[in-house]
Amino acid sequence: MCVKQKVSKPAEAKTSCPVEPMSGQRAEIGNSASYSAGEPAKSSTKGIDVEVEAEPRKLCGFTRKSFLKFTDEVLALSMCGQLGIVCRDFLTAASKDVLVAPLFSALASNMLGSFAMGVLCDGKAASAYVRRAEPDSEGLLTAEANKVKGEKMPLLANLKASGGMASVLLGMRTGYCGAFTTLSSWNQSMVEHVVKAGGPTFADSFVGYLIGLLASVMSVVLGQMFALYIFELNIQGAWYSVWPHAFFAACGRRPWLVRLSFWALFLTGLALISAYAATLEESDDDRDLCFALLFGPLGVLLRWKLGKLLNAKFAPFPLGTFAANVLGCIGVGITKAVLDDPNGDSYWVSLQMAAIGLGFCGSLSTVSTFVTEVVDRLQPIAIKGAKAKSCTLWGVIYPVGTLAAGFVVGLASYGWSVWAYD
Repeated sequence: MCVKQKVSKPAEAKTSCPVEPMSGQRAEIGNSASYSAGEPAKSSTKGIDVEVEAEPRKLCGFTRKSFLKFTDEVLALSMCGQLGIVCRDFLTAASKDVLVAPLFSALASNMLGSFAMGVLCDGKAASAYVRRAEPDSEGLLTAEANKVKGEKMPLLANLKASGGMASVLLGMRTGYCGAFTTLSSWNQSMVEHVVKAGGPTFADSFVGYLIGLLASVMSVVLGQMFALYIFELNIQGAWYSVWPHAFFAACGRRPWLVRLSFWALFLTGLALISAYAATLEESDDDRDLCFALLFGPLGVLLRWKLGKLLNAKFAPFPLGTFAANVLGCIGVGITKAVLDDPNGDSYWVSLQMAAIGLGFCGSLSTVSTFVTEVVDRLQPIAIKGAKAKSCTLWGVIYPVGTLAAGFVVGLASYGWSVWAYD
């Protein structure tokens, strides 16, 4: 930072840039003085004043603040992810005997999870639906769109995403909605249509992919429009607005108490799940769910980290979400191949394979985030300083590429187990 040199004649004032001192040391220019580590370093010489803030101490790359933020995010993703797995398993079991080819059992959970993702959208997504049906001569619609765009979650207007609130939003969107929906189970159903002899054909798989994609896209769009409607309605004093704000405000006043309470709840939940699973019969499907809840958070966290590391590498094609979905499809294909082995496996091998497929792989892959990214790329956005709109072709390339890759790796990871015994 440049500082102004003080001289007797203001007209002759000059600007100089002193060399920044090392962290934890006093900035000495001319005179020396004592300095205690951890406090701002301040040096005063004739004509020059310098003040340097000491860098916070780091442990394994984390500062105290960043470590607490990271643990909050892990906790929110894990707890919300487990809730999403429970909802998905319930709806999938209820739909298994109702939805027949070309439909699939994960269709209901994918649609509801995508709708929830739309309802919980941020202001940027909702602002795209502020229509310009007539000339905006006074700039009112543009101002309204900018107002919506600044919201953290239009469903709750003026929500402050400070403290742990940002972690809660991350947990609800990436954790709950991401684990509520699954691309791997959907893809596996389409692969089995082709692989298993005497069953549905390739045409049924194509229709199943088409229905699943369009239904999920429609669901997320309806959710985003619903969130915008609630924001525009903006009923002052409504219970659905007052109570959440009051709750989040109370949590913000006691962050340590809230953090410890949720960690205690999460660890207690894991203990209860393990104890409950031990009391169930081996043939009980709830036992698969209990073990899946132990594997589920790992899938959610891996998908989150892949998104953070890779999605920004090439914005038109989110590589992180793509990698998570492809890996999830491979994992489900392998677990299904082991479970369908006619030679049979031990009970514990079958149990763990089912739990990994339902929990880890089901949470690693996602439809809600996937279709939200598709919708975002289908909407043309004006490029600053140019007359043309941004290219929307990636809104077609991305979903087609993801589904095609999932089908190919699904055939490779599962098909051999069927063809080997034909």
